[in-house]
Formats: sequence, C-alpha cells, structure tokens
Amino acid sequence: MTKPITPSELVIEGFTFQWQRFKQKLPEDLKQEFDDLIKHAKEHPHPDPEGIPFQQIVISILIEQEKEIKRLRSKLNPYLMKKCPRCHTERNIEDFEGALCPDCREYLLFSLPKPEKPD
Repeated sequence: MTKPITPSELVIEGFTFQWQRFKQKLPEDLKQEFDDLIKHAKEHPHPDPEGIPFQQIVISILIEQEKEIKRLRSKLNPYLMKKCPRCHTERNIEDFEGALCPDCREYLLFSLPKPEKPD
C-alpha cells in the first residue's frame, strides 16, 4: 500500500517540475546544490494550505540554512573565544573593539588556529 501524498508534497513536486529547465541549465557541480535545496523544502510541512507555495518553500529552505549556520557557528565558537592576558576576561573575538580588550584596554593579538586538513 502506498503512502498518500500530502498537499505540501504535491506543491513541492509542482515547484520542482516548474524549475526543471532552470536546473538543467545549471553547471553540473551546482545541480546537487539545487537538489539539496529541494530536500530542505521537503523537510518542513507547509502549515498554510492557502498561503503562497513559493514563499513557503523559500522559508523552509531558509530555516534549514539557518539551522546549518547555527550548527557551524557552534563548532567554530571554541576557536573564536579569546582570553585577555591582563584581566583574564574571556570573550568572543567579535566583542573586542579592534585589538583592545573592552575591560582593561589591553592590546591583543589574535590568530585563528589552522584548520585541520581533511583525510
């Protein structure tokens, strides 16, 4: 027995069909990214059946991209923390005004660790 198709799945399939010519004209290396965006849209049910389908698909994609940005930032966060050698305040690099500690005005030098090479 097959699973019934939900209205949101039907909308996404229609959207995918409408954009097939666009996808076909993309360079080969970008076609997978296009498919990933469609996959993101399928991960969220569209709550408003009377809403504009394109807008709901775009918002679904943006939600997934925002989740990915947050995940990547959380991985990067330990590398962005810096401790002032004078006052020992630990802050995110973005919180420092230029190269000065906002608490004691100590001049700081920053260097991010070199990324690990993939195996």
